[in-house]
Amino acid sequence: MLRLSADKAAKPLGSYGLDSLAAAEFRNWLRLELKVEVTTLEITSAASLMALYERIGSQLLG
Repeated sequence: MLRLSADKAAKPLGSYGLDSLAAAEFRNWLRLELKVEVTTLEITSAASLMALYERIGSQLLG
């Protein structure tokens, strides 16, 4: 959906300028729209966008 190349999706989320406020908003959106529970710390400390995607996906499928 974001159409990021594999090398860009492997970067830490902080490299995109994600801060704790944006992470909290994203967490709230995930909770409301997708019914997925992820902490702000899990979002900000995710090794990459792909790692966060896998975490969210596992909750959606599991």
